[in-house]
Amino acid sequence: MDANDKKVISRRALYDLVWSKAVTKLADDFGLSDVGFAKLCKRNNIPRPPRGYWAMLQVGKAPPKTRLPMPSQNWDIEISPHKVGAKDLLTKEDGAAFLKEDAPVVVAETLHDAHPLVRSSLPVLRIATCDSEGVLKPVPGCLHVCVSKPRLRRALLIMDALIRNFEKCGFVVKCSDEECATFASILGVDVPFRIDEYITEKRRKGEDVTASISSGPEFILHRQLHFRTMVPSGRLAVSVDVNRCRGYNRGGLRFRWSDGARQRIEDHIKDFVVAAAQIASAMKVQQDEWAKWEQERNAERERAAEAERRRLDMVAKIKGEQKRVDELMGEAEAWQDCRRLRDYIEAVRMKALAQGKDVGADSETGKWLAWAEKQADRLDPLKESPSSILDEAEKYGLKESDDDVRKSGYPPAQAPYTSTSDRRAEFFRKRWLYQRFRGGK
Repeated sequence: MDANDKKVISRRALYDLVWSKAVTKLADDFGLSDVGFAKLCKRNNIPRPPRGYWAMLQVGKAPPKTRLPMPSQNWDIEISPHKVGAKDLLTKEDGAAFLKEDAPVVVAETLHDAHPLVRSSLPVLRIATCDSEGVLKPVPGCLHVCVSKPRLRRALLIMDALIRNFEKCGFVVKCSDEECATFASILGVDVPFRIDEYITEKRRKGEDVTASISSGPEFILHRQLHFRTMVPSGRLAVSVDVNRCRGYNRGGLRFRWSDGARQRIEDHIKDFVVAAAQIASAMKVQQDEWAKWEQERNAERERAAEAERRRLDMVAKIKGEQKRVDELMGEAEAWQDCRRLRDYIEAVRMKALAQGKDVGADSETGKWLAWAEKQADRLDPLKESPSSILDEAEKYGLKESDDDVRKSGYPPAQAPYTSTSDRRAEFFRKRWLYQRFRGGK
C-alpha cells in the first residue's frame, strides 16, 4: 500500500473487521502498526477482542462478542497508512519477484563483466594507500571498500552483486565525488553502505586473538608488556553506514552482516537489500515528519508574524486616534480658556468705562486691552495665531519648565554631582529641604 493512499471505512464495517480477523493482520492491511491500529479503535470507541480470543475461538471457548457502543452513530473513518514495507518500495516487477525468490543470490567468480562502478574503482583501489593496520583508505569517487589488498577482489565481487541486485529492484547506486561514500537511492533517500574487514591483534604464540572493525586508535588503561600489532583478519562485513543516515535511529532493524563460522556475507545479499529498503523506509518516514514539522513551524511563524503586524497596525491606529482625541480635547480646553480670557477682557473694559477711563488705542488701558485680545487670539483654535515674542523662547534655549521650581518655592533639582562644588551644593540643598519641612530656620 502506498503511504499516500487513504482508506475511508465506516465505523460499523471496521467493527465487523476487528471481530473477524486478528488485529495484527488488519494493521498490516491498513499500513499501520499494531499500536497505531489499537489507538485508531480507541479513538472511535470500537471494542477489540481480548487477549487469547482467537486461540479460544478455535477450541470453541471464545467469550461473546462485545457490543458496539452507540450503534446508531456510524461515521466514516479516514485511515492514512504510515507503515511502508520493503516490498512496497519496489517499482519493477522483477524486483518484487526478486524478494519472493527463495534461492540465494549467486556472486560472480570473476570481475571480467563487472558493473561499471566496480570496473572504474578497481584500478584506483589497487594502487591506493593503506593505513597502519593494512586496510585500504577510502578514496572519493570510488566504492566504499575498506579491506586489505588480498581481500580486495572478493570485496569487489560482493559489491558487484549488491549493485546489480539493487538495480534489479529499481534502485540506483552511486558514488560520491566529494566524500568517501557509496549510496543506494531508495524512495528518494540515499542509503550509504560499505564493506569493511575486521582487524585482529597479533600477539605472541599461545595468546588469545580478538577481532574488531578498524575504528582508529584505542586507549588502554593498563601498562602494556609488549607493543600490539593490528593486522587484517580476513573476515569481511557489509553494513549500512548508520552514522550517515539522517533520520535512522536503529529501531529494531539489522544493518550489518559479517563472516562467521557457518556463514559468509555472499549468502545474505538479498537480506541486505531488504534491510536497506526497510532503513530507507524508516528514513523516509522520519524525513517526511521533519518536513511536515518544519512546514508547521514555518506556518506558525508566519501566523505569529501576521498577528504581530496586525497588532502593530492596531497599536498605530490607536495611537493616532488617541493623538486626535488629545488634540481635540486640547483645542476644546484652549477654546474654553480663550472664552474665559475674552470674558475677563470684556469685564476689564466695562469696568474701565464705568470708571470713566480712556480705552482708546493710544491709552494705557487700550494698549493693554489690545495686547490681551492678541493673547486670546493665540489661544483661540478657530483663529489664526498672531506672532509673539514667546515664539522665540526655544531659539534662545528657554523652556517653559524653567520657572516652575521658582514659582513653587523649591530649589531646582541638581544633576548628579561630579566635583566637590557639586557635592557641597547638594549638601546645602538637602539641608534646606530638611529645615523647610521640619519647620527649622
